[in-house]
Amino acid sequence: MRRKLFLFLKVFIIGVLFLQVYSLAYGAPTKTGRDGLEMVLIPAGEFLMGSPNGEGTVAEHPQHAVYLDKFYIDKYEVTVAQYKKFCKSLFLGDRVLPAQPEWSTENSPVVNVSWEEAAAYANYYGKQLPTEAQWEKACRAGTQTKYAFGDKLDATMAKFNTPKGAAPVGSYKPNAYGVYDMHGNAWEWCEDRCGEDYYSVSPKKNPQGPKIGPTRILRGGGWAYEADACRSANRLWSGQRSRNIYIGFRCVPGSRLGNFWRFGILGSVPTIVWFILLAGIFVVWIRAMKKNKVKKKKK
Repeated sequence: MRRKLFLFLKVFIIGVLFLQVYSLAYGAPTKTGRDGLEMVLIPAGEFLMGSPNGEGTVAEHPQHAVYLDKFYIDKYEVTVAQYKKFCKSLFLGDRVLPAQPEWSTENSPVVNVSWEEAAAYANYYGKQLPTEAQWEKACRAGTQTKYAFGDKLDATMAKFNTPKGAAPVGSYKPNAYGVYDMHGNAWEWCEDRCGEDYYSVSPKKNPQGPKIGPTRILRGGGWAYEADACRSANRLWSGQRSRNIYIGFRCVPGSRLGNFWRFGILGSVPTIVWFILLAGIFVVWIRAMKKNKVKKKKK
């Protein structure tokens, strides 16, 4: 019995490690998240973050080089239909869909969500909100122009500067990375806390934003905002409990363990499943060891 248990543990651990290493080393161009949404691979590498001199606001300076490891990001903004599915999920009976505008459809980006609600959604599916650097790299898609499509943005490229509301996700062409609606449509929450002067002290590799601060970063502009607000480098921030009909979100893969400690048990059902499984295996192993000691003593 004990040998079989050890064999099972070895196979289990080796299998998990192999899958993790393989996925990190040989990421496919796309993959599907646990929420069923397609994600696009953003390659590792360096890019210039922020705006050049003479362009943008003070908070977008200084422009600086940032290196990011490769990562996946949602191809589309999270939709109303997807958020409804989240609200109906097991153990989330108290979750309700925030009031949506009258123009909203099942395939519209879910809006009127706070940072905390967006983070809870991401955490439930083993994801997190993108860092500000991840968001900008995914938006720029290798460009250094104001927008992923050049220095001008028009109505054929994105939903902006209109009173008619957001468009269904994917209504406009994607950028060179294959990511949709990074300009306009809905502002998108980022993981980072806001630091207006953070760019001057930001680490070059995989910056995570300030450790403390009352506000969170928003990116991308929205359907009612002018083109200037939709620039790749533009930054906005708001309290993490604030909400309005201009704000939505998308996700990147997250650390299950990190999410567990940040958001607690009730918001981490998938994490708990893994925790219980591993704890169960550990308990069985301990009992097997105790029985083995008892047998030795009897002999």
